[in-house]
Amino acid sequence: MDISRRHFLLGTAGAAAGLILPSYYRRALEFIDARGAPLLEPAPRPVTELLAYRAEWTELQYGLSVGPPRSSPPPMTYEQFADRYNVDPVESLYGWEDDFKEFEKTFDWDAKVNWENEFFWETWMERDAPQKLAYELLRNLDLGPQLSGPNAVGELKVEEGSTMVSTYWDVEAADDISLSLLQ
Repeated sequence: MDISRRHFLLGTAGAAAGLILPSYYRRALEFIDARGAPLLEPAPRPVTELLAYRAEWTELQYGLSVGPPRSSPPPMTYEQFADRYNVDPVESLYGWEDDFKEFEKTFDWDAKVNWENEFFWETWMERDAPQKLAYELLRNLDLGPQLSGPNAVGELKVEEGSTMVSTYWDVEAADDISLSLLQ
């Protein structure tokens, strides 16, 4: 069954499709009223752990990430980088200059990746950054301000964009009920 953005978090439509049980929705609201926090029950065997955080840079109440938000790339060697991202770091660093072949022979594949180099940082950001992973996980839900109807509840903002200096991916949840229903 395909989940469209208009039917994922709609009270009556979601309940009719079996996506949101009215009893769960009521229980989540009661929990939020009593505790002032979203109802988040531990999953028996989570495949992916989605983290919610409050941060000053988010427009809505919560930001979402897979892993600690705004974290840095893990330490890895150039060889590990090449294997993980299927790119040649030597070519990325030095291109096809005249002395490329000589340099390639002496390149230290066991050295740690210099994450200050824009190519390596951007490659990690585009594929493994925590916000990018959350974006990939939730982007097809595309829940946002277009939710409509008298029984609409919850909101997710899924956005990608770029500035003059970088590209970004963000997923944000509006409130406690959005987090509870997302689970």
